[in-house]
Amino acid sequence: MIARFTRCSECHAPLISDMDNGEVACSRCGVVVSDHVLNAGPTHLNSFESGDPKMARGAGQTTYTRHDMGLATSIDPAPRDFSGNLIERTIQTKMTQLRKWQHRIRVTGSRDRRMSGILIKVGDICNSLALPKTVLETASLIYRNLDGMVDLRNKSIPAIASAVVYMACKKCDVIRSMEEIVARSCPSKEVRSKTRLANRYYRVLVIETGSPRSDPMPLDKYISKISNMSESGGRAERLALRLARKTENHEISSGRDPHGVAAAYLCIASMLLGPSNVQRDIVDAAGVTEVTVRSRCKEILSKYDIRITLSPS
Repeated sequence: MIARFTRCSECHAPLISDMDNGEVACSRCGVVVSDHVLNAGPTHLNSFESGDPKMARGAGQTTYTRHDMGLATSIDPAPRDFSGNLIERTIQTKMTQLRKWQHRIRVTGSRDRRMSGILIKVGDICNSLALPKTVLETASLIYRNLDGMVDLRNKSIPAIASAVVYMACKKCDVIRSMEEIVARSCPSKEVRSKTRLANRYYRVLVIETGSPRSDPMPLDKYISKISNMSESGGRAERLALRLARKTENHEISSGRDPHGVAAAYLCIASMLLGPSNVQRDIVDAAGVTEVTVRSRCKEILSKYDIRITLSPS
């Protein structure tokens, strides 16, 4: 690849850049300008995405999800060298020992070990809940900012990780309750106690980071979430959203769990459309009891006289 660069200092002729050889030379006298040597090697390419090991020179992108920002390299456990040739058995044994010590010395100090453990727990929670990568990166950044403000020694790692993920979900407009997050970070018998502890850490997190109070999520998102989890169908979801907009009332939603109110609208829509959607599936997806859903249904139906004309399917 040949391209014009500037002019020669000897004869003032145009210089040309040779990308293949990485040189800039004069087009008339042939003088190579050493001050403008180009490097168009594999580093300028996204070689870590090409899959060619001979083109790889650096690692991937930096990330907040690792304690070392993803800058550390690792020894490949494959029994072949850079050129693809098989490595001798004795050298393989030495590389195994080096790999073991590399994992040991990568995390140095109690703070790095604590950060590594919490970031790993945050990643596990986000993966189990199928949260987007933006939530994972936001949660990791929140913890990094918190680590310099508050002494986190001797604190529960699952509770701190749950509080951080919960705040990241609020910042990214992703609906997840604290109970859902804690349930993925600890055994089922510890969910209640860890949830109370995570709520306390979340309040400390809001105070220390100075995060503004987020606006409550609209009821439409809760209805869509429960409908997707219970597989209620598009018609039931659209009807439930229509009912929620037509009967919007603070007396129904104020001071009540939005999951229960959203499940009540879905149950009413399912009853109007037919017995295809089971109430039990909606209740399980919402994470509330059947008594709560029935109470919310009675409140909605007692305050409004619902009359809807449905078009044939």
